[in-house]
Amino acid sequence: MSWTNTLSNASDARCWHRWLGIVSVMFMFAVSISGFLLSSEPVIQALSTTSQSITTQTLATTLEIISQHTKNIEKVTVTDYNQIIVEHRDNGKLVQTYFDITTGDPLNDVIQSTFYRRLKSFHRSLWLNDTGRWLVLFSALTLLTLCITGLNLVARRQGGWRGILMPARGNGLVKWHTILGQLCILPLLIMSVSGIYLALVTFNLLPSGQVSPLYPESELELTPVPVWQLPAFKTLPLREVKSLTFPIPDDWFDVYVLRTHSEYHFHDQFTGRKLSQQDYPPSMILKLWMLTLHSGKGAPLWAAVLGICSLCIPIFSITGFVLWLKKRHRSPASKNCEPDRAEVVILVGSETQTTWHFAAHLMSVLTGHGLQVHQADLNSMQRYPQARWLFILTSTYGNGQAPSNAQQFLNNLEKDAQQPQWRYSIVGFGDSSYPNFCGYAKQISDALQRYALAIQPLFTIDRQNPTEFNRWGQQMTAQLDSSLTWTEQNDLPNSLDFISMRISKQTFSKDGSVMRLCLLCHQPFQAGDLLAVRLKKNSRVRMYSIASSNPFGAKNQTIELCVKKIPGGVVSSWLHSLQVGDAVNARIQTNRHFHLPSNKPVAFIATGTGIAPFAGMIENNVTRQNMMLFFGTRHPEQDSCYEDDIAQWQQHGKLQHAFVAYSRTPARQYVQEPILFQADLLLSLLAEDGIIMLCGGTAMAQSVAKTLDTLFLENNCPWNTRELQHQGRFIVEAYGS
Repeated sequence: MSWTNTLSNASDARCWHRWLGIVSVMFMFAVSISGFLLSSEPVIQALSTTSQSITTQTLATTLEIISQHTKNIEKVTVTDYNQIIVEHRDNGKLVQTYFDITTGDPLNDVIQSTFYRRLKSFHRSLWLNDTGRWLVLFSALTLLTLCITGLNLVARRQGGWRGILMPARGNGLVKWHTILGQLCILPLLIMSVSGIYLALVTFNLLPSGQVSPLYPESELELTPVPVWQLPAFKTLPLREVKSLTFPIPDDWFDVYVLRTHSEYHFHDQFTGRKLSQQDYPPSMILKLWMLTLHSGKGAPLWAAVLGICSLCIPIFSITGFVLWLKKRHRSPASKNCEPDRAEVVILVGSETQTTWHFAAHLMSVLTGHGLQVHQADLNSMQRYPQARWLFILTSTYGNGQAPSNAQQFLNNLEKDAQQPQWRYSIVGFGDSSYPNFCGYAKQISDALQRYALAIQPLFTIDRQNPTEFNRWGQQMTAQLDSSLTWTEQNDLPNSLDFISMRISKQTFSKDGSVMRLCLLCHQPFQAGDLLAVRLKKNSRVRMYSIASSNPFGAKNQTIELCVKKIPGGVVSSWLHSLQVGDAVNARIQTNRHFHLPSNKPVAFIATGTGIAPFAGMIENNVTRQNMMLFFGTRHPEQDSCYEDDIAQWQQHGKLQHAFVAYSRTPARQYVQEPILFQADLLLSLLAEDGIIMLCGGTAMAQSVAKTLDTLFLENNCPWNTRELQHQGRFIVEAYGS
């Protein structure tokens, strides 16, 4: 297994992150605190009285002003902080003085800070010469590894790379550790990479690019002219100059050496003509850039950012160490043993993290009986040489698809057919109102029976029912080992953090059968996510697609739902009975599978309340992404809620095409018919690598898929809906009615 693959695995990344942080803590403290102190130097220099504006000055003007107030000039330097330093002889002694270029007056002599000089030495070598330099290099490599593993862990905690900049999940130290990581990760990556580069240059493992100027000679000895009268310097902006070294007095062969930001220029001391030019090698320019990125030299704002992030490194160390201590002091039931020592393995497939709650309870029961248990996601399956029993708890995503943390399991199982002959049990979690109920669990069951012996048949649980889970647990322990006893679980997953959301707005269709409902919420969500609604604790949960977006968790934003009143439907009838100001007990459930793909043309197909997620996506289409909508509903005067919105979306350029079919009007059309009428438009979208997203009842979804396959076949298209779905270009969200 490669190093990068190791870091991409959640448990390996966490292990690297933890132990590197612990092992390197002292070195990291020393380097980070000294880095924080050094970052103050660019800020202080930029704010000093010797820093001045040079944007309108030329080199000749500056030299004329300075020459009127001082003699015997040997060198003029423009620092990274717009300070003008003049080196000149005073009674034979070389003096460096800051000058004011507007008046020509000397300000004060240049005095090198002993504090910063010694601090730089400590930061680079810990005052341990080459040994210290190797330790500092190790610290930079460690910081880079911690950044990579930390970034991986934040992405997993946030539900994927798209959520990495979203408000941090969790609470307490974990949340603050994550927030600091989100804020500091980019500067810390830059700091570590530039530090590694500079250390390798120090050890001559990379070229430094340092070159010695190749001095030409003046061509003829002529009558000297004042330096500010040389034509080459009259139009040269001072901001482009790093330094100008004067010729040695009475040496007519010597030349003016002008150093800019990217090259040396050599000028005849009598005529000012440029004799030659010597460019900096690329390695020298790269080193200068790396020095700026690492230290903030010449960039005080960046230096301040580096300083703050350097100060965060000890905070990371402290919070990470405290979290590690807390984990070590947890009860034995919560400990996850190493894979090669596990007697029992629990593998979990979960899109929304709720299945992990049941897995944690199973682990608690088993470890409570003294068993060595390893728990991981299905994608992390590996060899378990000591394992006797395997438990798989998995949900199903969409129409029989694997959750995101289980998509590689079946492939991995096929590749490693020499697994030990476990005894296994599979528990499938799902919603019986969806097609292909527990479909992915059934796929695993069919595959595993070729390799191992089942403890019991596949057990399916509808809507996370704890009673059913307890029934499975009792059956499992009875068949597995008479010495095992099952401890009942009586609550729905604690990860379902239901909160109270107040109704802020309601609008109804003309016949009252469909309601658009707005709930106040400050948590982050996107159109296509789901809102789990329940009447009371441990009651069955009803899922509704969210028709609005608040990706950054801004306050006083609303979740919009589109709810059809179902005859006999407990939750939908209850929601229709509420008034503005009433509270709804609900929880946002991330639905990454049904988020809008970016920068691709999209065709939406929906019927009834299935338009809800697409309404939110179209409303937030500020980039004018190419979108078209095929929408089927019953009657414009009865259950239609989005007619005005559709017209506004088209008017504002958010929706390019809209085709609405009414099934209860004399024309009597279903959504499949405008799809066929606009076949050329839809096929053109797919030819441009476009995507079809479909939301509605199961029967409609199946009928539309058949219509599309017929359309593709008649037009000799090189795809069908199954292939498009496998490619992620036909995305379906279907429900039971």
